Amino acid sequence: MKNQSLIETRRIYPKKIAGGFCFKLQLGNDPTNGNDGSLSTRWVANDNLYPHWWRVELGTNCNLSAVTTDWFGTGGRSYQYKIEVSTNDINNVVAVDKTGNTSKANTTDIFSALARYVRITVTGVVPTGGNASFYECLVYGNVVPSVSLAPTSINKHYNGNLQQHDCPLLAE
Repeated sequence: MKNQSLIETRRIYPKKIAGGFCFKLQLGNDPTNGNDGSLSTRWVANDNLYPHWWRVELGTNCNLSAVTTDWFGTGGRSYQYKIEVSTNDINNVVAVDKTGNTSKANTTDIFSALARYVRITVTGVVPTGGNASFYECLVYGNVVPSVSLAPTSINKHYNGNLQQHDCPLLAE
């Protein structure tokens, strides 16, 4: 990905999907394997009942531009999935909908979103019977610069005299 940096990923939180199955993992194929930088480890859901999801917290809000997923079983499986993003881990927005995907290759999905959390929800696999699984999920984009809202002193000239004012807003 030209001119983009790989965002450092920090934490993964397994929770329950409302109205779906619990996020479950196959022993030895933990969620942390999904972004550990190794193509020899992988995340695997513990059963083939869908949906299953994997989520990562990026540590801060980021301007996202793409997600690349190195799926298990490429060439023989196609995964149906969606990518959801959130700034607060409560209100998720669908950034990519590939619930009709038929490609049997690794995927790179290009989109634009502001988010701290990225969730891949696998809704199915063809041929049926396989578990949701991938080697790596790489999130691309840039960290949003932080803004300080600390009080600032502003110097300005009024009728030729220097005056200093404490201003709770950012100086221009």
